[in-house]
Amino acid sequence: MKKPVRSYDKQKIIVLGGGIQQARCIERCQKLGYYVVCFDKEEACIGKRVADDFFAVSIDDFDEVSLRVTKLVNVIAIMAPASEIGNLTASKIAAKQGYIYNSPSVVEMTRNKSEMRKRMASIGLKNPNYVIISSEHLLNDSLSKKKESMILFPCIVKPVDSSAGRGISICNSNVDLPHSIEYALNESSQGFVIIESLLAGRQFSIETLSYSGQHKVVAIASQTMDPTEMQVETGHILPAPISQELNSSITEYVLTLLNGFDIQTGACHVEVRIVEDEIYTLDFASRMGGWRDLMIECAFGKGYIDAFIKSHIPGEKLDSIFIYENNNICLPEFCVARMAFTLNDQLLIDDLMKSGECEFQCVDKFFLEKNQGNPKRSLSNSAGHFLYKSNIEKEQILVSKFDCPNLLEDLNYLPGKP
Repeated sequence: MKKPVRSYDKQKIIVLGGGIQQARCIERCQKLGYYVVCFDKEEACIGKRVADDFFAVSIDDFDEVSLRVTKLVNVIAIMAPASEIGNLTASKIAAKQGYIYNSPSVVEMTRNKSEMRKRMASIGLKNPNYVIISSEHLLNDSLSKKKESMILFPCIVKPVDSSAGRGISICNSNVDLPHSIEYALNESSQGFVIIESLLAGRQFSIETLSYSGQHKVVAIASQTMDPTEMQVETGHILPAPISQELNSSITEYVLTLLNGFDIQTGACHVEVRIVEDEIYTLDFASRMGGWRDLMIECAFGKGYIDAFIKSHIPGEKLDSIFIYENNNICLPEFCVARMAFTLNDQLLIDDLMKSGECEFQCVDKFFLEKNQGNPKRSLSNSAGHFLYKSNIEKEQILVSKFDCPNLLEDLNYLPGKP
């Protein structure tokens, strides 16, 4: 049964996307006293059930979404938490309607890996060796000698405009390139592929929040990659158990990145890899990272989602609500997020559920059983995610008991290590 329509005087917030992650934002907006209008092409989405009003419109249809928004009264903000497609649409509507948001050019620059690399070079941040390949190269069935000479193996091939690991593969020789380029192009709406030298080093993701160009690094998480498919994440620990020195280096780097890209508002998600003390950005999104809201609030307590919402509200200022004390220093407990790829992961979930220790799980058991033994290829091929609180001793026990990836295997993650 649809909720009764509230007063026209109620301030409205537009949320693009009706999945689980957007639904959490919708509910928090409502707790803050706002009337929420959700857009998603799926009538059966959870966003329709929790929002005050709903439109079954695809969030990549700028014209239709914009038309519907224009007809609404008392709209004060628009947001697209953890949605790459929604982020671009929201930025365009915000620019048109005068809402607080990052500009469309900034969003496009963080969405397009080619443009991202150009901007990073212009602000003095190092890039791996890379080349851009268009669909025309496949039509010609060859790469130019100049471009081919610039490719160093092993390399990683990506669409310039996808996320969640879609279309990504690793090449060890020229023989692998044609198939990998074709695979990446199939996931690119713009018809371009970026080929980068594969960097070997520790990987981290960083979550930030910005109000009117003021930035805060909210959390740093360590990322563990599959050793056979190095482009696929298998798990995260937040906060990353790293030294204060490394924490400071990453924070300084990320603040330079945010300022260099003219980020003004909302959440950003940055993935970096550290090679011989040099920090390289692997990916940069001017949106919330997937599931990071849950991880941050699991580790540090509530505050982050509310602060994300308020960063889009006129008159709100950066305050201490979400600035958790010692948020990136190794705590006695941390939040662990694992991607479910194997039946061992399901056994671990069952054990955590039985003991009441699972903070959140969204795993399709049927999908998990059906895809056993298949290559992971990307996060979109996992059966879902699950979160729990842990510590170093507990993790070692769980890894041994369930034969799951050891997220602490690299001892350099531990405090006091160089």
